[in-house]
Amino acid sequence: MGYFSVLRNFSFKGRATRREFWLFNIINCFIFTWLCILIPPKVLASPNSLPTDPLDTLSVFFPILFLFAISIQSFAVTVRRLHDINFSGWWSLVVFSGIGLFPLAFLLCLPGKIGQNKFGQDPRGRHPLDLEPIDLEKIQTNQD
Repeated sequence: MGYFSVLRNFSFKGRATRREFWLFNIINCFIFTWLCILIPPKVLASPNSLPTDPLDTLSVFFPILFLFAISIQSFAVTVRRLHDINFSGWWSLVVFSGIGLFPLAFLLCLPGKIGQNKFGQDPRGRHPLDLEPIDLEKIQTNQD
């Protein structure tokens, strides 16, 4: 799945691959960083006063608006990623505990369960029985 297909997907059902999850989040980090870089230095230099120029005001609100715009999709892809490792989406709320970000980041890095789980089909199309057949004759000739 590409970035725009994840962006259009508001579903909390199903599974998401590591590639889909991390690609979506890395691209969002780059966009957010780029929007923050566009904030003029004069606005950052005076944190106690509001900008008077309308463009300066917009430049401050663009990063905030972007975060609000992607929040549902980001939460949805996190829930689907947790589904891929056979965890409930409720585990995404562990981030609101004091140290929850680190365990959640660890879980999101784990490989997905091969084959179908209780949340749906494997998004990569793998099946647990899709192993290469073992050639017993080849093994026996190597032992001699």
